[in-house]
Amino acid sequence: MRDRNLVLVSLGFASSSALAMLAMLAPVAHAAPSAKNPCPAVKTYANGTFGPILCTNGKPNPYVLNRLMEAAPSIMALPANATSSAITESVCSDVKSASNPLVVNAYTYQYAKYHWSGANITPGKLGSLLINEDMCGDG
Repeated sequence: MRDRNLVLVSLGFASSSALAMLAMLAPVAHAAPSAKNPCPAVKTYANGTFGPILCTNGKPNPYVLNRLMEAAPSIMALPANATSSAITESVCSDVKSASNPLVVNAYTYQYAKYHWSGANITPGKLGSLLINEDMCGDG
């Protein structure tokens, strides 16, 4: 920490509040994934999201499950055979209390877990619909 502070001070960040702010913005580092364990531990990002949501093998990262259940409980309660209307209802419910990125992360987890395809929208399309307010009757 001392070396980090010296670097920050040399860059012009001398105040303790600036140091504290930079420390909050830095992601929390954890062990890297390996062939034996393709799922890395959770990192927390400055915008309040966390990840990675998927492991290096494309499967849902079990280390984010509890946090996703807390952030987007309706989406995380969806079953494998959820209908498009049930998905829309869950997304619109969760977006009232969670940020768009957290809702998309929860949907991404479920999409990968249940291998949703066909009539279900992709996580990328969901993000666009939420940004444009075209999904939950806001647009």
